[in-house]
This record gives sequence, structure tokens and C-alpha cells, in this order.
Amino acid sequence: MDKKIPFFGWIWTKEIDSVSQAIDQAKQGSDPLSDVVDAEVVIFPQNGYISRVYNTSGSFISVGSQNISYEDNPRTGELSIESLVKAKGRCVILGYSGQRDHGETYELVNRRLRAIIEYNIHKANYKISPIICVGENKQQRENQETKEVLYAQLTKALENFPKGDCEASPISNMESIVIAYDPGRAIEPGETISFEEAQKIHNMIRDILFEVGKQNANCSEEMIKQVCKNFAQGIRIIYGGPVEPGNIDDFMVQPDIDGALVSNNSINAEHFPTIVRKGKDAFYMK
Repeated sequence: MDKKIPFFGWIWTKEIDSVSQAIDQAKQGSDPLSDVVDAEVVIFPQNGYISRVYNTSGSFISVGSQNISYEDNPRTGELSIESLVKAKGRCVILGYSGQRDHGETYELVNRRLRAIIEYNIHKANYKISPIICVGENKQQRENQETKEVLYAQLTKALENFPKGDCEASPISNMESIVIAYDPGRAIEPGETISFEEAQKIHNMIRDILFEVGKQNANCSEEMIKQVCKNFAQGIRIIYGGPVEPGNIDDFMVQPDIDGALVSNNSINAEHFPTIVRKGKDAFYMK
């Protein structure tokens, strides 16, 4: 299993008014990170700005899309995989809480994810990393349904995977996946999630991934436990709730938290580089 590096994503959910504003925001968020190594940093602007942000940010920053179409001819407002590749995008967010609030289902997440994996299987020279967001809402948390909700979301998102060529397929085709714990309740007034609670839920997600791996593995009984353990431990699970420069290190030192997905609606552009630097340092203190 390759050594994991931390993942830091910055999703632009707050509206951008112009190309110049997008360029300025990208510069503020990326220029101070030109010397950062051993971390994956990705900016997720609105679709219309992906190419601009790619051209503005340095080679040390990747860009991605906030969603993707599972069809070759995307619907209005959606982006095809080929269009993302032409824009030099390397990552896609699937099932973000804002999308779930507007009708995105995990059946749709699964179709989008399988389209990405099929693309990765047949395009050896260019891989796209999908970031699958999961999380419970306030009502589900109050009903103590968090584990059931996460299990249902992950099993639906990861079912019917395309089979590759190696013995452990289709698990081998899941290696590019990142899981984001993205609880929509975290942005509601009066709601907070401590780093202790976040760690507990991240560990729960890793246990669920082990079970999902067993359902998808294609190997002998004697190998399946180790294969699925490597799979669950190897996937990066990042925290998609609110963080800030003052508390990112508390989250990143937790054993099952491998990064953060933050929104430009909750942090200013100048805070993102600080979150990346402090978060990366804390991650490597584990």
C-alpha cells in the first residue's frame, strides 16, 4: 500500500461575479502554496472558471469540478468527463451536501462514479479522482441513525463497479477514490462537530469501507481479509465540515482524518493556504 498524503480541497460554493474575481481568488488561495510538497491541493471552482483557475494556479495545484455528467451528451448545466479533461481537471466532487439538498441521490452518484472509473480504466495516461461526499442531516443525527445512513450511502455509491484485470478487482479500480465526511448539519445554526466526534465517524466510515470491500472483492477467501483491510486503510477520508486556521491541526492529527474539504463560503481566500500548511504539518505528526 502506497504511503498516503493529505488531501486539501477548496470548493467554491459562494458565487463568483466575474473572471477577474475568479483569478484574484485563485491567486490568493494558491500563490502562497508554491513551495508545499507531500500534499494534494485541489481547487473546485464553478465549471465556467475551471480552465481559468488552472491557468492561474501553479503546477502544484490541481483543479476539479463540483459535479460531472454520466452521459456523453451532458444535460444543461452539467459537465462531461471529456470537457473536464480538456479543462485539465483532475478531480470531481460527487454527492456534496448542497447537491443532496437539491435532489442528488446515491443512485446518481453511483452512475457518475462508474462513468469516471470506466474512463480511468481505458485512459491509462490520465486519471480522474472522484471525491464521494457522505453525511447525515440533523434529524438523522438526533435519531442516532448516522451509521445506518453512511452505510446506505456508501454501499449504494460503490455498488456494481467495473471489473479490472487484477485479482482483487473491482477494488483495484477504487484506489483513486477519496471519501469526504460532509455532514449537512454542520452548517446549521448552533451545530458544531468536535474533532473527537469527527474522528469517531471517520473511523466508522473506514469500518464500512472494509465491509464494502468484501462485497466487491474478487479474490480467494484467504486473501479477502487482507485485501479489504488494505483497501479500507488506503482510501483517504477527509473532513468536509467547517474548519479554520485555529482548529485544523486538531482535526488533522486524528488517526482517520486524511484531509479537509473547505468552502469559500466559510473561509476567505487568504485562510486556505494557512489551513493547508497547518493541516499538512499536523497530518505528518501522527
